[in-house]
Amino acid sequence: MQDASRESAPANRAPQTERQDEKHQKASTVIYDITNVCLDTFEELVLSADAHYFWDQEQEHSLLSDAPSSEEPPHDITGLRNSFAFWIDYTGALAPDRASLDDRLHSNDDIQEMTVELLEMVEKNLSRLQQNMDENGTFLNADSQHWLSAIDSALDRLNFLANAIRQDSATRYEQTMLNFVTDEDEVFHAIVISYVKLKCPNAKPSLREHMGDSISSRRRAILL
Repeated sequence: MQDASRESAPANRAPQTERQDEKHQKASTVIYDITNVCLDTFEELVLSADAHYFWDQEQEHSLLSDAPSSEEPPHDITGLRNSFAFWIDYTGALAPDRASLDDRLHSNDDIQEMTVELLEMVEKNLSRLQQNMDENGTFLNADSQHWLSAIDSALDRLNFLANAIRQDSATRYEQTMLNFVTDEDEVFHAIVISYVKLKCPNAKPSLREHMGDSISSRRRAILL
């Protein structure tokens, strides 16, 4: 009976393990997946707007009159698509594995969560536009402008996060380079310790080691 239970255990665990692996895989590409969906929807909406571009002026004026009164020009779906495409290029949201935004934010849960929430906001409002594009293909009516405004706001916040992500990546790269020790660094480190020992023969070994580390680190920073 024990042998039978041992043999059946892996079989029972296999589907669960596969589900866990699948869940992990989905979680690790969540930014990529949502970004891809948003970009496809943007393209569809831009095509719809282009198809309605040559509407007669009277009908276009009627749609504009339905838009909220404001000194600002109406939001443009093509402009927002271009802004989103710029964000993708800037952050690498659709880059391959190990260079993707998902991979770079793997250990930064807070920024990853905020990025996903903003992308979901973009996706939700794009979906609303998509559902109503047959009736309002130019997206100039009040509802469409409201949804486009929400997308614009989310993109502004995504671009703000992109700068934070870029700075964080640069800081990590610099820290990695500072911690990277070459053979030349090790030789220099040994020379520094010998020099400190020569000048301060009574200094404790731990102090000489500390000074060697400090001077070597500063040298690497200067050479970066």
